[in-house]
Amino acid sequence: GPTEVKRLTLTAPDPASKAVGAVEILSEGSKHAFYLVAEHLAPSTGFFYAVWLYNSPTSHEAVSKSPAVGSSGTLQGGALLPANAGQYHTMLLTRETTTRPSQPGPIVLSGPFSLG
Repeated sequence: GPTEVKRLTLTAPDPASKAVGAVEILSEGSKHAFYLVAEHLAPSTGFFYAVWLYNSPTSHEAVSKSPAVGSSGTLQGGALLPANAGQYHTMLLTRETTTRPSQPGPIVLSGPFSLG
């Protein structure tokens, strides 16, 4: 089965926000995946949360659309990471209103990213 190779912490860029997230990076063979748990998020009404791997405004990749966040403010979910995930240095959780965003939306949580 998969093994945890790294644990990351995501924090809010807004000091007034109580939102926080923890990410487990999992590995099985040559594949990597992530599992994210975030708390104190706004319920996702009229938008959704998306997970991005990010380096710069011209180097980023959307990796997952999160399940809806309800009144509990808790998000849990995961996905496979792309084969090139090791090239990225930051993980973002953003608010998105378009179905297929080409750029990250407003950042809710962010943190340093690496595969190991």
